[in-house]
Amino acid sequence: MNRIAIPTLLLVALTTVPAPAAEAAIAAEDAAFFNDRVLPILRSRCFECHSHDREINGGLALDVKSGWQQGG
Repeated sequence: MNRIAIPTLLLVALTTVPAPAAEAAIAAEDAAFFNDRVLPILRSRCFECHSHDREINGGLALDVKSGWQQGG
Protein backbone atom coordinates (compact mmCIF):
# COMPACT_ATOMS: atom_id res chain seq x y z
CA MET A 1 0.00 0.00 0.00
CA ASN A 2 1.14 3.47 -0.60
CA ARG A 3 1.48 6.17 2.06
CA ILE A 4 -1.84 7.82 1.18
CA ALA A 5 -3.94 4.65 1.26
CA ILE A 6 -3.24 3.75 4.90
CA PRO A 7 -4.30 7.09 6.42
CA THR A 8 -7.34 7.14 4.16
CA LEU A 9 -8.36 3.67 5.31
CA LEU A 10 -7.88 4.68 8.95
CA LEU A 11 -9.97 7.81 8.42
CA VAL A 12 -12.78 5.80 6.84
CA ALA A 13 -12.65 3.19 9.58
CA LEU A 14 -12.72 5.77 12.38
CA THR A 15 -15.55 7.82 10.89
CA THR A 16 -17.82 4.84 10.26
CA VAL A 17 -17.75 3.58 13.86
CA PRO A 18 -20.66 5.04 15.86
CA ALA A 19 -19.70 7.25 18.75
CA PRO A 20 -20.43 5.89 22.23
CA ALA A 21 -22.85 8.77 22.90
CA ALA A 22 -24.78 7.94 19.72
CA GLU A 23 -24.92 4.26 20.70
CA ALA A 24 -26.21 5.19 24.16
CA ALA A 25 -28.91 7.40 22.61
CA ILE A 26 -30.01 4.59 20.31
CA ALA A 27 -30.02 2.13 23.21
CA ALA A 28 -32.15 4.54 25.26
CA GLU A 29 -34.57 4.97 22.35
CA ASP A 30 -34.79 1.18 21.92
CA ALA A 31 -35.45 0.67 25.63
CA ALA A 32 -38.13 3.38 25.63
CA PHE A 33 -39.81 1.85 22.58
CA PHE A 34 -39.77 -1.60 24.17
CA ASN A 35 -41.14 -0.36 27.49
CA ASP A 36 -43.81 1.85 25.91
CA ARG A 37 -44.97 -0.28 22.99
CA VAL A 38 -43.86 -3.93 23.31
CA LEU A 39 -43.94 -4.70 27.04
CA PRO A 40 -47.63 -3.76 27.49
CA ILE A 41 -48.57 -6.19 24.70
CA LEU A 42 -46.49 -8.98 26.24
CA ARG A 43 -48.09 -8.32 29.63
CA SER A 44 -51.65 -8.33 28.30
CA ARG A 45 -51.36 -11.20 25.81
CA CYS A 46 -48.37 -13.40 26.59
CA PHE A 47 -47.28 -13.37 30.22
CA GLU A 48 -50.37 -15.23 31.42
CA CYS A 49 -48.97 -18.42 29.87
CA HIS A 50 -45.30 -17.56 29.34
CA SER A 51 -43.88 -16.02 32.51
CA HIS A 52 -42.38 -17.29 35.72
CA ASP A 53 -45.32 -15.91 37.72
CA ARG A 54 -47.33 -18.90 36.52
CA GLU A 55 -46.66 -22.25 34.86
CA ILE A 56 -44.69 -21.76 31.65
CA ASN A 57 -46.47 -23.30 28.68
CA GLY A 58 -44.45 -24.94 25.93
CA GLY A 59 -41.16 -24.14 27.63
CA LEU A 60 -41.29 -20.54 26.38
CA ALA A 61 -40.63 -17.88 29.01
CA LEU A 62 -41.02 -14.33 27.75
CA ASP A 63 -40.39 -12.48 31.00
CA VAL A 64 -36.62 -13.01 30.94
CA LYS A 65 -34.14 -12.48 28.14
CA SER A 66 -32.72 -15.99 28.38
CA GLY A 67 -36.23 -17.39 27.92
CA TRP A 68 -36.93 -15.72 24.62
CA GLN A 69 -33.38 -16.26 23.39
CA GLN A 70 -33.65 -20.02 23.98
CA GLY A 71 -37.22 -20.31 22.71
CA GLY A 72 -39.77 -22.98 23.51
